[in-house]
Amino acid sequence: MKTGQDFSTVGRPVAREDALDKVLGRPIFTADLIPQDAVYVALVRSTRPHAKILRINAEPALKIKGMIRLIGKDDIPGVNNIGCIIPDKPLFSDGIVRCFGDPICAILAEDRKTAEEGAHAVEVEYEDLPTVFSPLEAMRPDAIRIHPEGNVVKHIKIRKGDIERGFRDSDVIVENEYRTQMQEHAPIEPDVALAMPPDDHGIVTIVGPWQCAFDVQDSVALVLGLPPNKVRVRQGQAGGAFGCRSDENENGLSALTALASSIVRKPVAIVMSREESTISHAKRHPFFMKYKTGAKRDGALIAEEIEIVSDTGAYVSWGINVLKRATVHCTGPYVIPNVKADAYCVYTNNPYTSAFRGFGCPQVHFAAESQMNCLADSLSMDPVVLRKKNLLRPNTQTSTGQVLGRSVGLDECLTRVADRLGSIVLPPLEEGFGRGVGIAIGYHGNSLGPEGGDRCGATVTIRSDGHVDYMIGLMEYGTGSTFGHAQIVAETLGMTIDRVHVKPSDTLVLPYSGPTVASRSTVMGGNAALLVSRRLRERISREAAQILECSPEELVFADNSVHSLRDKSKSISIQKLASICREKGISLSHSEIYNAPITDWDEEKGLGSPYFDYTFGAIGALVDVNLGTGYPKVRKIIAAYDCGKVINPLSATGQVEGAVSQGLGYAIMEEMCTKGGSIVNPNLADYFVCTAVDSPEVETLFVEEYPSEHGPFGAKCIAEPPLDIVAPAVVQAIWSATGVRIRYLPATGEKILSGIEGNKRS
Repeated sequence: MKTGQDFSTVGRPVAREDALDKVLGRPIFTADLIPQDAVYVALVRSTRPHAKILRINAEPALKIKGMIRLIGKDDIPGVNNIGCIIPDKPLFSDGIVRCFGDPICAILAEDRKTAEEGAHAVEVEYEDLPTVFSPLEAMRPDAIRIHPEGNVVKHIKIRKGDIERGFRDSDVIVENEYRTQMQEHAPIEPDVALAMPPDDHGIVTIVGPWQCAFDVQDSVALVLGLPPNKVRVRQGQAGGAFGCRSDENENGLSALTALASSIVRKPVAIVMSREESTISHAKRHPFFMKYKTGAKRDGALIAEEIEIVSDTGAYVSWGINVLKRATVHCTGPYVIPNVKADAYCVYTNNPYTSAFRGFGCPQVHFAAESQMNCLADSLSMDPVVLRKKNLLRPNTQTSTGQVLGRSVGLDECLTRVADRLGSIVLPPLEEGFGRGVGIAIGYHGNSLGPEGGDRCGATVTIRSDGHVDYMIGLMEYGTGSTFGHAQIVAETLGMTIDRVHVKPSDTLVLPYSGPTVASRSTVMGGNAALLVSRRLRERISREAAQILECSPEELVFADNSVHSLRDKSKSISIQKLASICREKGISLSHSEIYNAPITDWDEEKGLGSPYFDYTFGAIGALVDVNLGTGYPKVRKIIAAYDCGKVINPLSATGQVEGAVSQGLGYAIMEEMCTKGGSIVNPNLADYFVCTAVDSPEVETLFVEEYPSEHGPFGAKCIAEPPLDIVAPAVVQAIWSATGVRIRYLPATGEKILSGIEGNKRS
């Protein structure tokens, strides 16, 4: 492996290839690609949380000028299902609606406005069914069943050590309940999809801002009754995603437009309003959590018992996998010899929930870190000292029994954050305000782990002009990860970064790459980029050695050329070499698939090594609280992360800052509210996200002394982990400032003020 001094491109703050275009508004988004002759489709959605459909009357809609036709489940030539893990979500209702907004049928019209008008004009007659909106109530034996198989979709466990003995041996036991809320992704771009009718080869083309092109390909093929190679998925520019474009919503919109396009033999598009987009796509899972923690007087953790109930809403989507990851991480990054955890994924008649940045880790880290703060309080112990006594280090064992390797920089992260917090000088505190400091630590498994088999393919082509085209089936939706791959390609082939160009994803020409989720892009995509570049480099070496009359072993790649180490006069540019190869009929295009290391996981006991790598980090928060209103103002965030070798510090810093902003919204303001299963704040006027006014200064520190044994050049993921622990750090700072302990997120001013007044009364 190269050392830090050996890199020419990797590790440098390189600007993205598309940076200037984005600033100037040049990118072409999916909605910009819709041709003038396109037909528009709009969905007829359920206005009930749980009901039988008795009758659908489309006549009022079809009388509207510009209307084309209604399509429904009887028009589907294949299978009426778009479920991600289990087939529980139909494209069009199977006669039962299970939540507000369930698609029932769709209207096709000559323009978007007419289609939406027609969808509202369709009359649906219902027979209401009993409802259940609390996952705790849904777990009861006498609860109404939302799906025939029952409401508990999955029970996930950890059984490590002897939990009863662990609590007997504990000197202090702390028990608490925690709750987290439903959160909206709020990407800038509302949901949109475009489909083109079958071409002369019978291939249907889908364009959209998706995260998981190959999942879309499979889902559309299933609905249309086609083989997957007859479905082409291309990615349009994406205005954000954060997980909401990786599940049934992207499958459904793609299948809907593809179905409609196949029927009318014209391009078909759907463009949603902000409100419909918010109603239709999934949210972050609300968690109900109970924690019981036992420790010795000196702070050594002995036992922890945890119960988690996850509200997956009306459909499971990625809920099982979210809960798997949450369960693995539920104790936080600590050495605990005795662990018992029971986690339940439960159906309700609420809007369905699915993938969201962090994938279950923000919920459990909030509880685990809050529990550590409560334990420190009970022991009259400094929270940092308590964490240092118990945190994971190299060669220690996680709560699933996994023995970690050398790539564990958690102690260093915590030390750097604590030291930096102690040296910050802020302006004097205003009268009527309290000021507090909070720290949290966390870890995040890289890639899919127990969530599924993991492989990723990429293609590199050297053009005759000496430039390189790089393609991968992972989607670029704002993270910049694929441009990090370009740095890896440039590093491996000795190219300057301006010679490497990232091309849009296209399932028709790319090897399978899996979903763009779970922070896979740097580790899995980066390894695929590294592997394919090395294989192509070997081919180039053989050709260059013949031309330069030397052995391949003595060749070096640098400055867009191939050089001989022994004879500096022997050199050939990549451009000239590519031209010679083309004349000889030798292809300089290569594809490879990288397979992740096999992990060992016993699902029955919840033991083993679920992830081949972990990213570790610490966050410190400085918060001022208005004691008269309870409003918290986060002044500064210090974030230190061990993500191995940082491929692009500029991009990685942006990921940390974005994650902190999103995590701050989760901590103190964001909550998707429902009444009787209906979302009551489906727009950005009523749903408050963190803006520039709310965002604090974020200072990012990278710990690179613990490179990964598995990541490209030692890199680990960074996109999701910084979001995981913002809430517990901020909530601890609020407690430090006010003495109010928030256990139910978000920590709004109303909750804090209520706690302040309650403390005064007591």
